[in-house]
Amino acid sequence: METAFGAREVLDLADRDLDGVADAGVVDAAIADADDLINSYLRSRFALPLVEVPGLIKKCARFIVRYALSEDHATDRIREDYKQALKWLSEARDGKMDIGITASGDAVESVSGGPDHRAGREAFPREGLDAWTGGA
Repeated sequence: METAFGAREVLDLADRDLDGVADAGVVDAAIADADDLINSYLRSRFALPLVEVPGLIKKCARFIVRYALSEDHATDRIREDYKQALKWLSEARDGKMDIGITASGDAVESVSGGPDHRAGREAFPREGLDAWTGGA
């Protein structure tokens, strides 16, 4: 949380007794709640617990924990991040987003990207281009 949002913000959100230290119990409870919420989205599609947690799911967890810690004082940005996390989780649950894990919860082996060329008909055949440009 501190890496993502800064120590000051975490302190502001989680120092409920105002002693200058983030209250571990408050943070732990928010993390547990976020974990439960995330699992409620993922359990219908993936075997839990996940063997490896994808970065996007970790990001969703940070957004959800931040929102939970904000209580009634969430900024527009925190609310939007929370809504985005729920949207991503819905899309992962519904199979509309590939989060990099299989239904068994295993990480998907990454495949190098790059152009995929297949021989076949040209997109712009020479005769068509010549007709359009006057053969120049």
